[in-house]
Amino acid sequence: MTPELRHLRYFVAVAEHLSFTVAARELHIAQQSLSQQIAALEHALGGRLFDRDTRGTRLTEVGRMFLPEARAVLTHADAALETTRRAVRGEIGRLRVALLISTAHPARDRQAVRNLLGVAADLAASVDLTEAG
Repeated sequence: MTPELRHLRYFVAVAEHLSFTVAARELHIAQQSLSQQIAALEHALGGRLFDRDTRGTRLTEVGRMFLPEARAVLTHADAALETTRRAVRGEIGRLRVALLISTAHPARDRQAVRNLLGVAADLAASVDLTEAG
C-alpha cells in the first residue's frame, strides 16, 4: 500500500488527540476503520507509530519523528489545492488587457485595471496597446 493524504490526516488526528475514539469522531469515521487505516499506514512504513495499551495511546519515537513531516506534507498539499482553486476562479494568474489606440482613454483604462487588481491582488497584469482589433 502506498500511503495517501488521508492516512496522514488520520495519523495527525490520532497524534494530536492521543485517542483513537476522539480522532475517529473528529474525522467522522468509525473507530475500527481508523484503527485499520493506521495499521495499514504502519505496515506501509514498516514500523509502529503508536504504542497502545490499557493506559492509552502514545506516539513511538518513530511517530514523534513522523508527525512534523506529516503536518508539513498536509500543509503543503492544502496550500497547493487552495492555489489551484484560486487559479480556477481567476483570482490568481495573469491578466492581459489589449486596448485599441483609437479608443483608449488612459485615465479610465488605468483605473479599470487598478479596479480589477484591487479585487484580485494576486493577478499579474499587462496592458498592450494595438492599432487594429
